[in-house]
Amino acid sequence: MDHRIVIAQLDIDHLRRKLATEKDEATRKTIARQIFEEEAKLAALNDPSRSEESLDNHLAYRPSRQCVGCASMRPFV
Repeated sequence: MDHRIVIAQLDIDHLRRKLATEKDEATRKTIARQIFEEEAKLAALNDPSRSEESLDNHLAYRPSRQCVGCASMRPFV
């Protein structure tokens, strides 16, 4: 297994634990964005047929009302 995949998954797990205890809304938004970006990176690493351009397009999307990264995350603005 590619070490980048393992590191990306560890980063996601760490950020989810951090989000679960964070109370500051601005910090929660930042962490949620980081989770979203790490999940996009992980998806690209798991599917080598995806080009960097499609990853760039995916990362350009920013959820407006609710984070799509994790079901346990509460909605944010």
